[in-house]
This record gives sequence, C-alpha cells and structure tokens, in this order.
Amino acid sequence: MPILIFFLYLIIVFIILAIILLYLRQNRFIEAEKKLKKIQEESEELLAAFLVELKEENEQFVTKLNNMQEKINKITTEAESNPQSNNFTYSDVTSQSNKEQAITNEVYSRMLATQKYQNKEKNTENVIDPKDTEEKIDEQPEESTEQRIITLHEAGYNAEEIAKITGKGKTEIELLLKFRRNMK
Repeated sequence: MPILIFFLYLIIVFIILAIILLYLRQNRFIEAEKKLKKIQEESEELLAAFLVELKEENEQFVTKLNNMQEKINKITTEAESNPQSNNFTYSDVTSQSNKEQAITNEVYSRMLATQKYQNKEKNTENVIDPKDTEEKIDEQPEESTEQRIITLHEAGYNAEEIAKITGKGKTEIELLLKFRRNMK
C-alpha cells in the first residue's frame, strides 16, 4: 500500500507540473497574440498615415497641374490675341512658375516658332529661303539620303523638319548629324 500512495503522489506532482507547463505555454501564446495585435495596429496606423500623405501629395499635384494649365491657357490666349508681343522664352515661362512646373511641348514649340518667325523677319537678308532650298534639292540628280539630310541641315533645317521632309525618324537624323560632326 505505501508503494501505491507513493505512485499517486508522484502522479499528482507530474500532473501539477504539466498544468504549470501548460499554463506557461498558454501565457506565452497570449503574449504572442498581444504582440501581433500591437504590430497589426502599428502597421494599420503607418499605412493610414502613408495614405493620408499620398492623398495630400496628389491634391498638391492636382492643384499645381491646374495652375500650370491656367498659365498655359493664359500664355496661349495672349500669344494668339497679340502676335507681335510674343517675346516669350522658355526661361520666362519657367521663372513665372518658380521653375517647379514644366509647360507642355505644344506651347513650347509655339513659342519657339514665334521666336524663329520674329528672328526670320529681322534677318530676311541673311536667311536662305527654305522653299528655294527645297526646290534646288528636288532638282538635283539622285543623291543619297545621307547627302540630302546634310544639305537640308546646311540649309538651316532642324532635325525634326528634316525628318518630316525625308520621311525618316528624328532620332535617326540626329544621330547622322552627330556622326557627321564627330567625323569633321
């Protein structure tokens, strides 16, 4: 009988240790759950803050875009209504917008065209008429595309105009002209 009592006490001690061990594991599990919830809340707060910041940046971008569009519209209406006072330069426009906003290619090309037109009127004596040059080029016997591009460039055409005339790509024309310059 004393051996049986000894085994019962031993089993009780073993059960108490098992209960304590299970209780400790349960506490670790509960702590891990609390940590995960805390991390989840922090992540949600961080994501919410990021979204708010992103929303503010988008709103700023939209307002800047609207302001830029208004300035472009103003410049184009001024340019269309008063063609003789079109002395705008790209730097004037960018300084007006505190060099933070760019203008569209269309407006920039219009301003450049206006400047070229005004410069052409001032220097009509020294400028070769592109139409005459084009007629001379068309009258010439068969010449290579490369020679034609070089002739047009020497006549005062830019790469974009040469590309339109020859039916080639603008980048191709620019590369050819660069190689030509490097060879000289």
